[in-house]
Amino acid sequence: MVSAARLRTLVAFEDLIDPVSEAFRQSSAGQAQNGLVVMLPAERPDMGDVYVKTGVLAGHPVHIVKVSPWFATNVASGAPQGGFIAVLDSSTGHTLRSSTKSITCPTFERPPPERWPPECSRLSRL
Repeated sequence: MVSAARLRTLVAFEDLIDPVSEAFRQSSAGQAQNGLVVMLPAERPDMGDVYVKTGVLAGHPVHIVKVSPWFATNVASGAPQGGFIAVLDSSTGHTLRSSTKSITCPTFERPPPERWPPECSRLSRL
């Protein structure tokens, strides 16, 4: 698995412009499908949620599923959030790759929100 820090050394912002532009073009042409399901398994919505995000572009050999939980108890204890990303074969549904992700978001005593990683932006809603 490639870490986010390593990926940033391998892929420049400029490398993403054309592929992202093409994905938006395909989406505007009705060739993209994506979905978002939000589950609230915690006792109260502000205590935790799980986002399930999906995406596929017509004619592409893979589609993606991302499960991204966020729970206040992890933030309070300094524990990482869980989750995973799966890359699936569009013709068979077989899992081609999957990876877990652990993101440790700052507690409220740490740096202000503008210095938090993007993955922790939902904390500002609390």
